Amino acid sequence: MLVFMLSSLANAEVLVRAELPAREFWIGQRVILKIEVLGDQGWSTVSRMGAIDVQGAYVLQNESQGTRLNETIDGKSYSGQSYELSVFPQVGGEIVIPPVSLEVVTRTWGEDSSEKLTRIKTPVASFVSKIPPGAEAIAGLVT
Repeated sequence: MLVFMLSSLANAEVLVRAELPAREFWIGQRVILKIEVLGDQGWSTVSRMGAIDVQGAYVLQNESQGTRLNETIDGKSYSGQSYELSVFPQVGGEIVIPPVSLEVVTRTWGEDSSEKLTRIKTPVASFVSKIPPGAEAIAGLVT
C-alpha cells in the first residue's frame, strides 16, 4: 500500500491521506484510490468532495457513505472516514491524480457538542499505467 501523505501539519485537527494499493497497473485496470480523513477533535467526515479530473484516466466516485475509522497516531486518538474512488487509466505512462478539494465536517458529542468545517486538499498521488504486451494497437482496452 502506498500512502502519499499524512497531513504535514504537526498539530493538525484534520488529517488527510491518499492511498493506492500498488505503484503499477495495466491500462483499463480498476485502480482504487482511498481517501481518508481523520480528526483529533471529534469524528471527521467529508461533506463535499470537489470535482476530480485526471488526465489520461476516467474517475468514478462512489456515492455511498465512507467506512468509519479509528486510529491512534503518535499516541493521539483520531476518528474519521475512508472513501474509495475508482480510477481507470486509459493511456500508458505516469498518471497523476491532482489534489482533490474536500470540505470536512468534524462533529463532537456531549455537553460541548459542535460541528466545525475545514477545507483541505488531498495530497497529489500518482501511479504508472502499463500497456499489456501485444495490446499496443487495441483501443478502449479493459483489463
